[in-house]
Amino acid sequence: MGLSKVIENTSRLKAKSSQVFEVRQNWSGALKKIEMIEKVIKTAPHLEDAWWSLLISLSEMKKHSKIADTLRAYHQQFGIRLTADDINQDIFGAFINSPEGKAYFNSEE
Repeated sequence: MGLSKVIENTSRLKAKSSQVFEVRQNWSGALKKIEMIEKVIKTAPHLEDAWWSLLISLSEMKKHSKIADTLRAYHQQFGIRLTADDINQDIFGAFINSPEGKAYFNSEE
């Protein structure tokens, strides 16, 4: 392998390492954001905006099981059982079409 090929491979590796680091950093930041929002909800469960912030953050991370759990808790807190028609399809489309979303929306809880 020639020197130019080694340099090219090294550059690609550095670029990929940088991308992986950025993804990990973003993931870590998103998890911290979720933890902070969950603390707000525990402290002030009446703040509906905090619930929506949590749901949107979970949707961005495709945490479908956690979205279903949060929707159940939202229902308990506010007495409102949301349907697939009640939530933004652009934001929650992946959840709505996921097995977890279908199970949630098809249940009679």
